[in-house]
Amino acid sequence: LRLPIILMAFTVDLLPPLAFLAVATLVAGTPLVESSDVRAAFLAVAEAYVIVRIVSAVARATFGASSARLRLLPVSDDAAHYLMAWVRRIAAVIVAGYAVSEFGSLFGMDTDTREAVLRLVSLLVHVILVVMVLQSRRSVAVWLSGTGQGFWGTLRHRLASAWHIYAITFIVAAWVIYAYEIRDGLAELIHFMLWTIVVALCARIADIVLVGALDRGFSVAHDGASHYVHIEERASHYHQPLRVLLRLTISASATVMLLQFWGIDVLGWFRQGELGGRLANSVITLLVTLGVAVALWETVNVAMQVYLDR
Repeated sequence: LRLPIILMAFTVDLLPPLAFLAVATLVAGTPLVESSDVRAAFLAVAEAYVIVRIVSAVARATFGASSARLRLLPVSDDAAHYLMAWVRRIAAVIVAGYAVSEFGSLFGMDTDTREAVLRLVSLLVHVILVVMVLQSRRSVAVWLSGTGQGFWGTLRHRLASAWHIYAITFIVAAWVIYAYEIRDGLAELIHFMLWTIVVALCARIADIVLVGALDRGFSVAHDGASHYVHIEERASHYHQPLRVLLRLTISASATVMLLQFWGIDVLGWFRQGELGGRLANSVITLLVTLGVAVALWETVNVAMQVYLDR
């Protein structure tokens, strides 16, 4: 029964601004407003007021009603008041900027100046959104973290710790796309953000699985009773270097994948005969040689220690 009540309340909220718009339109068509410039200015002010009221009504029906039963989204009273305050501010900035640009056009403002005013208004709106993200950083992080444990709980904690960075990046990029009129910019931005999130999640999953398996392997070898004490002691010295190497490998792989998805042909650098391919082969050969040398060195050391302990 909540939806019909919410729709009724929303309809009641819409009646005053729609009635005001109808009266303003009728007045603009009467002899009281003879000049076309005055009529256009009058209608611009009326439309600005109506837009603010309609936006407020939509926001109130969605999350800002005084009663929780009249909200579509299940938000707390404090969150509802906070969001409604910022929605009103954003609507006021947009409508004021629109009204200024319209009045400017009536009084001879050129197209470039009008576009500059609209870009400035857009910048103010995006700055407000960034401020909202920074102010709600902790509360949203707590909501995202939840109370779960385990693998998905860890992922949620990681997302909660960095969600504001993704949000601010998206907001700034959206303004750049609007200000510079980048063709298909929004679609490219969404593609960019989605692949960034996917690669970041995959890298984090690989880090949790592989590094966790490495840590568990060393902890089991260290805690369990074994006849190979010397081997375990020697191997424990390589625990941290292996963790660092594994994480560097995961980070490098994630970076290559990310650049590839962003449209930079990184894999082309590693083709046979290219500089990247030769460099990668040299690094792999160096690591294999170093690994074999360390294994032989440790084998000799363990054998000598076992011989001396007899």
